[in-house]
Amino acid sequence: MKRRTLKWGVACLFFLAIINLLGFVSIKLINENTSEEKNRYIKINNITIVIQNDGNYDDVLLDEIEKHITSATEDVLGAMKSSITPKEKATIVLNSSKAVQYIPPSYVSMYLYDPDQIYLEDWNFHEMLIYSLYPKIKMRPFTTIGLGNYLHYLPNEGIQYTAHDMWIIHKKHYETPDFHELMTKDWFFYAIIRGKEDHDTYTQNQASYWKIASFSLYLIEHYGPKKYLQLFNHHTVELNMEAVYGKSLADLQKEWTRYTNEIETTWPKKYENDLEMHIQNLYE
Repeated sequence: MKRRTLKWGVACLFFLAIINLLGFVSIKLINENTSEEKNRYIKINNITIVIQNDGNYDDVLLDEIEKHITSATEDVLGAMKSSITPKEKATIVLNSSKAVQYIPPSYVSMYLYDPDQIYLEDWNFHEMLIYSLYPKIKMRPFTTIGLGNYLHYLPNEGIQYTAHDMWIIHKKHYETPDFHELMTKDWFFYAIIRGKEDHDTYTQNQASYWKIASFSLYLIEHYGPKKYLQLFNHHTVELNMEAVYGKSLADLQKEWTRYTNEIETTWPKKYENDLEMHIQNLYE
């Protein structure tokens, strides 16, 4: 009798264990499916862009983000063409800034923090997609900023302030490193990516950003995007500038300085005042 009772007890325990295991598996599958359902998948040519919705943002916002990412991806692939092979899959993660102490800029990150609190049309998805799809670019973020900024503002030419305008007004207020420093990955890594995000550091980093964006815009406007793309596979832009452009970095910098100085002399007073107010609003 005792043996029979023991057998039934073991059988019941085994049965309950199986039920619990099946329940656990089903719950896990449900959770995984639910997690997958939160994400979006964009297929362009042979490339898949995953929008990983870690912040549980709603469909309306996801629709808008998907639109921006699709447009930026098409622009980037069109500009790069066959010069560099992109990754077959990239993931853009949507998350809350509460999870981190420092929010990296778009040109060195695949994370979009607090998308429900920013103006998505002002966010540079082009830079983020270049960074995400082309990890083998040797001279980034210099080239990522250059091409990304160019593509981002190109559709709004004549409507928004240009990189030249932003650089001219920033250089009046903030000191920036010379291009020997700005064209090295180390400078960005220590001064921007790992830099302390206080007000002075932030504004100086922004000034450096616009310096690079303006210089890159000058090279693209005057020598064409194809030559600029040739810089992407070089380890050091400074050493290879002459190979690509037939001119030294110093000579190209002098050209760019003369060009931006000429732009500045043509500004009406009101335009300059509007720009001053614009950067004041950015950093107040």
